[in-house]
Amino acid sequence: MLTALSRVSGLARDAVLSRVFGAGSVMDAFFFAFMVPNLFRRLFGEGALSAAFLPVYTRLDRDDPEVARQLASYVIGRVTVLLGVVVLLCELALLLVRPQDEHAALAVRLARIMLPYMPLVCLVALLGSMLQVHHRFGPTAAAPILLNLAMIGAALLSTRMPDAGIGLVALAVVGAGLVQV
Repeated sequence: MLTALSRVSGLARDAVLSRVFGAGSVMDAFFFAFMVPNLFRRLFGEGALSAAFLPVYTRLDRDDPEVARQLASYVIGRVTVLLGVVVLLCELALLLVRPQDEHAALAVRLARIMLPYMPLVCLVALLGSMLQVHHRFGPTAAAPILLNLAMIGAALLSTRMPDAGIGLVALAVVGAGLVQV
């Protein structure tokens, strides 16, 4: 039920963003910048890390829950530090990028704003996989709803604050990541 609600809220998000910002270069820049943290989520949060971690965590949780908790704490800590360093390096690299046109400059600016979402969304995916081992499926299914609602709210708020524009939506993505974690 929550997954269905997530899909509907995602459709509403896209409709609101299209209505507020139109289908053009601003949304192209936003979705390009938003793609970066989601690529890392696929690689780290839902990809190789989860594939390697989840079977071990499941077995340990069954056989020795204390060791499973220690492993989870260790992995969460290491992933947080590693992805934090990746964010810092990417932020530094983006500071060196000097786009020639305004659309590329907007994409770079939005990527800088949304990069901190990357470790957050990866942690959400990792924590969600751990919750599923404990037969808790709701939080993982509900997490995207929080993101969609934050983006909708920011887009609607940006109509009252035109100078904030799409940057406000980008900030809402990071804020939603904090709430999701």
